Amino acid sequence: MPDITLITAVHPAICDSPRRKHGRCIKQSRRVVIQIAAEAGEKDANASSGLVNPTGVSEMTTYKGKCFCGAVEIEVNGTAEAMGYCHCSSCRSWSAAPVTAFTLWKPQNVRVTKGAEQIGKFMKTEASHRQFCKRCGGHLMTDHPPFGLVDVYAATIPTLKFTPGVHVNYSETVLPMRDGLPKLKDFPAELGGSGVAVPE
Repeated sequence: MPDITLITAVHPAICDSPRRKHGRCIKQSRRVVIQIAAEAGEKDANASSGLVNPTGVSEMTTYKGKCFCGAVEIEVNGTAEAMGYCHCSSCRSWSAAPVTAFTLWKPQNVRVTKGAEQIGKFMKTEASHRQFCKRCGGHLMTDHPPFGLVDVYAATIPTLKFTPGVHVNYSETVLPMRDGLPKLKDFPAELGGSGVAVPE
């Protein structure tokens, strides 16, 4: 087994939330974490994050996706940093859905392979650069420069096995999900939230 590190499982669009005040984080000892491989591609040889060739060298798996009309195509490589659900009103309004499924990636692991000129952007804040296809309006991903992560919407990359680890902004939910996963009232304290876990 490879070395495992613990990270806080969150949706990084924290700056879209009114709960963050004066740029200060509310500290709380309780944290919700998920286990991920210490580095992309370092999971077990048969895990979905990577393969091992005959020489024993790890190879990152590529997952492909596209917008609604297919004008824009993207691919992600390796292992997502975290996956989960966001129930906040901002994400629900943006996606026109009762809940959104996020997968977080390092920017170097995300690549547009077709139709880059068709990508439009909307920035409610400088922390969230939301991207969509200008031809069909299909949502693609959100770049979060302050956090060094890109949220590629799970539905955009159907070849990836979605394995959520946490729910955030569950106090705003309009679709309760009793799946046994940790539920946070808002965000972890490290990213400006209360860090409080709530019942399903």
